[in-house]
Order: sequence, then C-alpha cells, then structure tokens
Amino acid sequence: MSEWEHLPKAPITEALIDIRVELPSKASVDTLRPFCDEVRIEYPQSRERRKGHAEFTFGKPGQTAITVEPEHPDGYVLTSVDGTQIVQVRLDGFTFSRLKPYKTWDHLHQAARPLWARYCDLASPTSVTRIAVRYINRLELPLPVESFKDWLTTTPEIAPALPQGMSGFFLRLNIPFAEPRGFANVTLAIEPGDYTGYVPVIFDIDAFLPGPFYPKDDAMWDRFTNLRAIKNEVFFNSLTPRTVEMYR
Repeated sequence: MSEWEHLPKAPITEALIDIRVELPSKASVDTLRPFCDEVRIEYPQSRERRKGHAEFTFGKPGQTAITVEPEHPDGYVLTSVDGTQIVQVRLDGFTFSRLKPYKTWDHLHQAARPLWARYCDLASPTSVTRIAVRYINRLELPLPVESFKDWLTTTPEIAPALPQGMSGFFLRLNIPFAEPRGFANVTLAIEPGDYTGYVPVIFDIDAFLPGPFYPKDDAMWDRFTNLRAIKNEVFFNSLTPRTVEMYR
C-alpha cells in the first residue's frame, strides 16, 4: 500500500470506527447504562437509541403481508461537550465518530480504543463480527462543472448516444482488496439541493472486514490501520490532482 499525504483541508464531514458484536443472551440496554455514567464528564449529552423493523412478504397478487416490529431501545448515543465526538453503545456494537473539524487518524484511533475497552468490560461481547473504518467526505466542486472526470476518476458512464450532461447521480461500488485484506463500500452521489458557486458531491468510503475477532485482541486494532490504508487508496485514487490540490 502507498503512503498518502495528510490534507490540511480534508473534506471529511465524519470519520468513524465501527465494531459489530455478539453479546451474551442475558445482555440488555440496562447492561449499557453504566457506560453513560462513567463517561458523563467527557460526554455529558446522552439519548436513548431506538430500533425498529419492518418485513414485507410477497405472495399472490393482493396477498402482500407486512410485519412491523415496534421500535425498542437498543443502546445509547453520547455526545462530547463541544459536539465534535459521538459514541454509540448498542446491543449490536460500538461506534466512535469524529465530526468536523477532523484531526488525525492517530487521534481517532486513540480516542476510540479506551472507550471500546469500557464497552467490553460492561457488555462482555463474545465475538466481534465486523470491523470498519468509514469516512464521509463532502467535495465542493466549483461551477461550472463541464465534466465530472475533470475532478473524479471514478464516475458513472453514460452511453455515447445519450446526452452527456448529468444533473445528479448515485454510484455505489463494492471493491475487494487482497493486500491488506478487506473490502470497501464506496458511494458517490450529488447532494440534492440548490447551490451557488459549487456542486456538492458526497464521497462515502466504508472500509470493512468481516470477523470473527476476539474482542480484546490487540491484533484487531492493527487491522483497523489496514482498513484506513484501504480507505486512503480509494480516496486518493478516485480524485484527480486538481481535486486533491483544493484540499492541500
């Protein structure tokens, strides 16, 4: 993997570390409540997280069945004093997010790890089923944009016989990586709305690796570093030099 530069004006709106888990059958939301109390000084704002489910079953015409599971609490969302860091502790996992202004990978990594250790002590996960590093970027491309290929090396292709202009697009890819091992869910989309002077493109990179992993294994955190390397490969190889220059 290549070494990529740090961009002082990186277009990151949110960077996160996500860990999906399996918990013991006896675990409940009450199991996670002490976490909120332990980090209250650093993360004083907390709210209950709720989850629902709807399932559609299609049979013969006119026989579609809808099964709705009412919303129920499945964890907590905690926000730091300055609103730039968010921790989610859930029955299915743990997420640490850093909002703008983003600092560095080392900061993200080092801030998440002790909070994960507290989650493990309280929830006692039996297994980690998925780990991910996700970066959501917002590229502001100056108007007029004659061709998105001037700014992006990964773009939708329009059949040559059709008009070549695009007023919007949504592109989603899943890319496997052999070394380091992992996958990247990549989403590129024009953000809806009316804008003056630029067109906003959301560039969402979710680099992940399925488990299982042992929750307290230090090697799991080495794999996060590998996933961050995959994220950088996708990010820098998907932008033209002209775009990278905007964020230096």
